Amino acid sequence: MNRMLRRVHARANDESGAIIIMAMFLMVVLFGAVAFTIDLSRLFHERQVLQNAVDFGALAGAQELPAQGSTQGAIASAKALQVTLDNAPWIDPATINITFMFEGDDHDRNVAPDPTHRSSPTAPAPA
Repeated sequence: MNRMLRRVHARANDESGAIIIMAMFLMVVLFGAVAFTIDLSRLFHERQVLQNAVDFGALAGAQELPAQGSTQGAIASAKALQVTLDNAPWIDPATINITFMFEGDDHDRNVAPDPTHRSSPTAPAPA
């Protein structure tokens, strides 16, 4: 009986194999850190691609400016939207809001991209 207790006690104090368990926990932490790094870098890359698409759209719309009325403003907005969607086709067009300011007769007006809206150059554009 005493011999059996010594064996149990010796086995309980034996630390062989402990490094395997510690290495497994370390690998889980390491793989988690690598996965987090990959996800974070992909997030930054997607954000940069989206920003580039929006910048290209803004430049394309700016080529149509200066707009003398809401019709020309709508053309510039449509051009900006088209170039943005060409560079980032996964974007939902309904989530894009394109606005710009133009010099009117008496004050600046904020024009939204409404291709169906037509107004004469002398009539004030809707706010």
